Amino acid sequence: MQVTNSYSNGRSDAFLRWCIAVSLALLASFGYLVTSAKSTLHINIVPTADRDLLSSANDVSLTLPARIANSVVADGWARTDNTFAASAPTAGTTPSLRWRGDIFTLDYVQLNATPKSGTLDIDVDGKRTHLDLYDPFGKTFYIKLISLAPWSSIIGFDEASEAFGIFIAVIIVALLGLKWAMPRQAAAASSHGPLVSTAYFSRLDHLRFVAAALVLLYHFFHNFITNAYRSHNPLVALIADGHTGVGLFMVLSGFIFAHIGRGKEINYKRFLLARVIRIFPLYVFALVIAFSTKRWDFKPLDIVLFAIPMANFYSVQAVPYFGQLWTIGVEFQFYSIFPFLNKFTNTRGPRYLVGLLGLFILIKACYFNLYSDGRDFGYWTILGRMDQFIIGMLGAIAYNKRHRLLGNVLAFPLSALLLLGVMTVFNLQLGGYSGTAGSSVWIIWPALEASVWMLFTLTYLSWRVRIPSGLDDLLAKFGAVSFSVYVMQYVAIPQLQRYIGVVPLTSDWTLNVLITGVFIALPGVLLLSGLTYCLIERPFFAFKVRYVSQPEHAGNVRPHPAEAREAARQEVAA
Repeated sequence: MQVTNSYSNGRSDAFLRWCIAVSLALLASFGYLVTSAKSTLHINIVPTADRDLLSSANDVSLTLPARIANSVVADGWARTDNTFAASAPTAGTTPSLRWRGDIFTLDYVQLNATPKSGTLDIDVDGKRTHLDLYDPFGKTFYIKLISLAPWSSIIGFDEASEAFGIFIAVIIVALLGLKWAMPRQAAAASSHGPLVSTAYFSRLDHLRFVAAALVLLYHFFHNFITNAYRSHNPLVALIADGHTGVGLFMVLSGFIFAHIGRGKEINYKRFLLARVIRIFPLYVFALVIAFSTKRWDFKPLDIVLFAIPMANFYSVQAVPYFGQLWTIGVEFQFYSIFPFLNKFTNTRGPRYLVGLLGLFILIKACYFNLYSDGRDFGYWTILGRMDQFIIGMLGAIAYNKRHRLLGNVLAFPLSALLLLGVMTVFNLQLGGYSGTAGSSVWIIWPALEASVWMLFTLTYLSWRVRIPSGLDDLLAKFGAVSFSVYVMQYVAIPQLQRYIGVVPLTSDWTLNVLITGVFIALPGVLLLSGLTYCLIERPFFAFKVRYVSQPEHAGNVRPHPAEAREAARQEVAA
């Protein structure tokens, strides 16, 4: 067994080193290509008539660099400084904005998306990009002009050859450096015995990575595409509403802690201390960066509410680079009541959770009936999100029953299809997050979203198909840094957006954004997250404390010894 573990660990470490090396090589080579790109291009921008049905007008507004704006031919466009505005063509002439000259890597077109915006075509050397600028929230996009150009117009054979040389050189240097920095570790003999399911824990980490990657890709996607984007493609629809990754995180929290606490007493103070030790080092690190960056924008009350953390209860200044930290407040509000929920569930059984779930749905219905606004209440608050934690807890109870249908070879693929179908309907038919303001769907959406994610989780954990050990370990390592991925993404993304932007590999703008997100932004954020995990998060694991104990009277639930060992291991990993 020890020899097998040593071989598996060595292969996993080699796989990880290759992934890091290739990620660094991709960032270096594409960064070189984009920053060295320079070409004389012809640009033609025209507004079009096919606006979004929800837009109240056909207005188009954009801002160009001063050197371009001063020499552009703008027929039918109104100009204010470097900003040009026009409306969709009527029966008369079509507004046209034309320019020819040298394009450099930091030349941007600033697109102003509003509830009154229409669509436009940007033609760069014959490559046409159609952009819909309708956005119900109002937003400004910064798109490199080079990202809109044909690949063949900006990259020649010499540049491509040099980039390939950089790619190979970075891989070689990175592999040599990583072999020194990441020496092979000797396999440790398992102390849990053969009954402990290691696949259970690794697959939970896989799901953590899925949740973090969805949120990251969602944010990157909407840096270049409006919030109102809808798609018939299920995978694109999932990323367009990738905020659903937050729902998965909350389902997993309820699931993990309910599994740990099944049939056990939880020491309240030690439980909260364990959560502070796990969350606060990176959380405080992020807040220090944010407040140091724009310290003049924050009042003392803002800082106190973020430090508690209770900022989602109060309208405060958004944290620069870390706007997603509002979810930490929701998580900690759940942590503050979980030991009580666990106690009541152990003594009263799952019916207690079902009743509580119904109560929170009723609260959302009453709120909607009074204020006709279920979205913000259901999305941003603990009362709106409580459904998802409860469904996660119910999922832990269902998982412990080990129903044979969950392990059916078709169960996981079918649950994945169901998830994609539900998210496609939400995005395409209901309009996604941006299109459901004032919709009653938010009375049940948090529970429905959590239910499909819980089914996805249960079937994946129970799936009898073996995942290759190298891939399994790699995804588990990515999952281990998922909190860093979630927190640090907007430190890395603006840098990638500035120096690389969107790589113009195809003629489809949306596809280019997705490709860049998956193969440039995600690896870049993972590299930064690996550093913060090793230097900020992991050192504090030495201070973790145990917070569960076997009660004298276990009530309705007494776990199997093997399940108890599984839960003890997960308590350390949580």
